[in-house]
Amino acid sequence: MGADTGTAVLELYGGKVRLEFGEKDHKYLVSKLVKDDLWTIPSPVLGVTTICGVISKPALMTYPMNKALEYLKTRTEPLSDLDYRQARQAHIDHSNAGKKAGKVGHALIEALLTGKTVKLPTDKELKAQIESVQNVFNEWVEDFSPKILGTEQAVYSLLYDYAGTYDLLAEIDGKKYICDFKTTSPSYYNPDGIYAEYYCQLGGYLIAYEEQNEAEVDGAMIVNLPKDGSEYKVKGLEDIGKTMTDAKCYFLHALGLFNSNRDFN
Repeated sequence: MGADTGTAVLELYGGKVRLEFGEKDHKYLVSKLVKDDLWTIPSPVLGVTTICGVISKPALMTYPMNKALEYLKTRTEPLSDLDYRQARQAHIDHSNAGKKAGKVGHALIEALLTGKTVKLPTDKELKAQIESVQNVFNEWVEDFSPKILGTEQAVYSLLYDYAGTYDLLAEIDGKKYICDFKTTSPSYYNPDGIYAEYYCQLGGYLIAYEEQNEAEVDGAMIVNLPKDGSEYKVKGLEDIGKTMTDAKCYFLHALGLFNSNRDFN
């Protein structure tokens, strides 16, 4: 890892591929060995989460309106121009706060998995959210007793030319799982806080992991550790009646749609 850049460099596929992963910006660069010591110039490749972003999220269509209405309900008549401007901004403020909490929560999970010292934020509301994540994470560990095999591992598919970073590779009840952690609070649309596109991400990780390592895993699961104090939720592919092949196909459909959108634009 570069001390100044925060970039991890991995040599994959028998030393024929170099994957550079920016740990801060989550961007990937790939270079390939042409012959002897001649390498291609590092080129950016798509990330799994970027590809999955092509999936429609119907609940987000009414999200700005709902947040604006929630804000306006807190105001008193008559409403001012400033109130309306703040209402239009409400969904952005809420989203940014959620993203910040999610980022801090994810950093906490990584620290807990690797045994690093956990430093909680000083902001009262954010601290309460992160403590909630920490509590339900500890409950999940106690219930599932995962044997950690790898954390925050970047993988690259040479066949499909994309990269991604899964959260955890663990042995649970004698089986090897790729696990992806979320900190999504339950919603009216989804009481578990686990959405379909999360399984698309798993499909991307499965393809790249198995291709890169020439080895299979036994399963994949989403572990949701909500920030609102509610219970953790775990859903493996088998819990929703799907297989790893289903998840891989889901991801490849998303990749195809993403590439088509880009080509037609």
